[in-house]
Amino acid sequence: MLKLGLALSLVASVAFSSPLTVAEKNSDIDQLASLIKSQYAPLQLKGKQIGLQLPLLVEAYKDRAEKLSNKDFYYLLNQFVAEFRDGHFKATVKTDHKSTLGFVSDIVGNEVVIENSALPPFLFPGTRGDIVVSLDGVPAMEAVKDLEKYIGVPHDKTRRRLAAFQLTWRSSSMVPPENGQVEGGHQVA
Repeated sequence: MLKLGLALSLVASVAFSSPLTVAEKNSDIDQLASLIKSQYAPLQLKGKQIGLQLPLLVEAYKDRAEKLSNKDFYYLLNQFVAEFRDGHFKATVKTDHKSTLGFVSDIVGNEVVIENSALPPFLFPGTRGDIVVSLDGVPAMEAVKDLEKYIGVPHDKTRRRLAAFQLTWRSSSMVPPENGQVEGGHQVA
């Protein structure tokens, strides 16, 4: 596992300079699959538990990778590993970039709510328990569902809660960064 994470981080740190060819992307996916096949002990168990079939996964991700930018490709590899639904096994992109809206969100029932805020009330009037309806016009739960594909834990509710956290307090090593603008001295994700 550690070797896999290290390999992905090293590859991701140098790959943003020139566009990867389809052959290079396929080679990276094949190498990742080879590492998983040789070092990921619960591979057969995942086949039984969640129907995961590594060869089919490899082909599906090769198809998805074909037209992606380098950045999007390495986040695709994060999704690939998240398919295993194993909280002890993940891939990350080598970056320390983080962005925040200044508050932390969580899931209560079927809604995204504010858990806490680091912003003064005159900048952000939201308080604990307030419902987050949308972000940039996208319904909040739809945005959470989109982030869930990067979170590789087995329990659906845990995956959803971790995605809700990433919605407003985002680590770009796990999920793609959002572009925003600075408003009131805070980075808006």
